[in-house]
Amino acid sequence: MRIAVVLGTSKSDGNTRLLVDAFVAESDAQVFDLSDYKFSFFDYEHQNRGDAFIPLINELTCFDTYCICITSLLVFNVRAIKGFF
Repeated sequence: MRIAVVLGTSKSDGNTRLLVDAFVAESDAQVFDLSDYKFSFFDYEHQNRGDAFIPLINELTCFDTYCICITSLLVFNVRAIKGFF
């Protein structure tokens, strides 16, 4: 079974990463740190075709299982941004 761990945190070397590293050591999963990718906002005119979203999704489709690890601060920020617009 191939496991992908998607790490979404503002501090890539923090406690969430320590937890992810411990899991990867036991499971041989592959980590995808979202801080390593360049994403742009959704664009109805499709001017964001050059960002990393589609290539990342294509790579993730090769995995059987996904582990999404995000910090609550990141979730709060995304919700705040969505509520603002």
